[in-house]
Amino acid sequence: MKKVLFALFLILLSFSFVKAESYYANDNGVELSKDEYDFITNMYYEGYQKFVTAESISKIRELGLVSQPIEKIKTPEYMPIIEVYEKGRTMTLSKSCLNDECLVTIIVNWAGTPVTTSYDVIGTLVDNTKVTLYGMAVVQGKNYDKTYSSPKKFDNGFGYSVLIPDTTNIIVSTSYYAKKSGRVFASYQHAMRQISEANSKLYTLDMLGYGNVFDFYGTAADVYDQASGLNMALNS
Repeated sequence: MKKVLFALFLILLSFSFVKAESYYANDNGVELSKDEYDFITNMYYEGYQKFVTAESISKIRELGLVSQPIEKIKTPEYMPIIEVYEKGRTMTLSKSCLNDECLVTIIVNWAGTPVTTSYDVIGTLVDNTKVTLYGMAVVQGKNYDKTYSSPKKFDNGFGYSVLIPDTTNIIVSTSYYAKKSGRVFASYQHAMRQISEANSKLYTLDMLGYGNVFDFYGTAADVYDQASGLNMALNS
């Protein structure tokens, strides 16, 4: 009997320890420790925790990324080439790597409300590396949340078409995993006039394209603002 009671005591003690480690829980049933919560904030942004899925946190835990450094590069003021159109946004490209794989995030922050609210495009071109897992795209703003999970895929990267809402505090993001080699290029292109979702996907990926990523054609040609991109080596 004493052995049974002792075993029950150990189970309860273990359960209490696990619950004490839980710092945050979202509607997806995902529980994060304080360290995991802080990692998500640094790798994405404060508030992204609500979108974390069981698959995504499992991958982070599997690779042990929470204890790894994060490298970031950021545009001081994300300037389109066509300056008559909207500025007021910044883009951040981040990576965290361990062994032979990296988590890469692209985060775009709008300072104000875009004049044109249509389908923008966010994505990446990879050179001498390979995407191993595609993450979703998220658009978040005041009283607005929308996720996208079906990117347009190529052998050398991918893109998402995302609808921009008529609101403030807009953040657009996407992420993915890639082999720890080569270089990745990130681009976010804002529509200067209305375009359908189908037509916003009229592009291939090319280093000579907008932001060194998107080469638009057909109806999508000349719709986007030609904003410059960011790039980062994964093997450094």
